[in-house]
Amino acid sequence: QHLVIPEKRRLNYEAADWVKGIANSGACAVALAGVPDAWEAYLYNGQLRRRSFGNRRLSAFRVTDGREWRTFRGLLKAFDKVLPFGEPSNLGAELTALRLHRQVFGLIGRLSDFLVVATILGLEEGAPCLTDEVLGEAAQQLADIADPNWTNPFDMDEEALRDAAVRAEEERAILAGVARPTGLRRGKRALTQRDVLG
Repeated sequence: QHLVIPEKRRLNYEAADWVKGIANSGACAVALAGVPDAWEAYLYNGQLRRRSFGNRRLSAFRVTDGREWRTFRGLLKAFDKVLPFGEPSNLGAELTALRLHRQVFGLIGRLSDFLVVATILGLEEGAPCLTDEVLGEAAQQLADIADPNWTNPFDMDEEALRDAAVRAEEERAILAGVARPTGLRRGKRALTQRDVLG
């Protein structure tokens, strides 16, 4: 995202052209990653797209998709195993997982950052694990004070959490419609990340 400016397609094309030059040198593999706006560089430079092994757009884990929800809860259980507490925090439990999902909007990067803050609080307070009280306190510390509508997810009931998750997913689905898929090459299909990663 440091290479591109959403309103300046010409600059984005030139940024992608610069990356293409690095890729052409063959010195090493190049991975482009960034926020959704960074897609502009890839989208508007066909030469870069043709040199690519494919693309992967990662999005938030969805509560409404059973497979993604199970994966999100599995990640929470994995985080739980490495927390430095004497007792399990049961982060993967349905209600706790919903609360964590609401706090981090289903994004794994935000989840890890949030759990770091919560773990520090829990250790400072001598908690046996990450309780809902500790997690709620961490959420309060990280709250956007400029948002008058913010509600601590650790104070919300399950129905309110599910409703909020569904609304957020519907809003994201509307926004996702603006992305265009990568064009296919002629001839033999190039490997994609899906081929490599399984």
